[in-house]
Amino acid sequence: MNYSNMEQGTVPQGQQVEHECPNWLIGRVIGRRGENIRKIRESTGTMINIAKEAPGNKMRKITVAGDGPAVAEAISILERQIKVLEAEGESLAAQGEGGLTKQSLSCAQQRVGTIIGKKGVTIKTIQKLSGARVNVVEYTQTQSSITVVGEEDAVGTAVDALSALVSLGAAEARAYAEQIVQSAAQQEEWEAYEQSVAEYNRQKGISGEDACEMEEDTHEG
Repeated sequence: MNYSNMEQGTVPQGQQVEHECPNWLIGRVIGRRGENIRKIRESTGTMINIAKEAPGNKMRKITVAGDGPAVAEAISILERQIKVLEAEGESLAAQGEGGLTKQSLSCAQQRVGTIIGKKGVTIKTIQKLSGARVNVVEYTQTQSSITVVGEEDAVGTAVDALSALVSLGAAEARAYAEQIVQSAAQQEEWEAYEQSVAEYNRQKGISGEDACEMEEDTHEG
């Protein structure tokens, strides 16, 4: 059984949809001079925006907007493209090329549920926090293989978390998985707060230095 790390679902009609891609893949997704993204835009009639790289964030957010069916088609194309590029990346990593690395772990089949999490939340969170691609494949009735692919530091971060989930006792592993998800949620809340402050400052014409001075005045008061 192959446990996919891509969430499938129906795209809401008339809404913009966000998708995430590891930093190490985003250049390949965009294509030379934006060729790949431009083709998707032209073929689906959607607007596609790729967020700038944020310090410490291992993932890039891709926002697709337009008519409901068109957005669904664009997201489907992006998902297929990312899967193909991830497979190519795994092949390059196995050969030690492309600046990518690959590591594999074994785990008891009964531990797979904890590693993946409800609706895939744990494995997706590990991927988001690390920027590595994680795939879990059952190879016997009692054992599964975990493959991690990406840039060296991303793979190291993911492997550290996965190793803990594999080696800890059942109760400790579940608690650790919950901690991973909660930490990611707190990080997202902080990033959302920083973005809202930055947007407010931009609208009010407040520079970074002005904002720092205002914060210092507030603390002194």
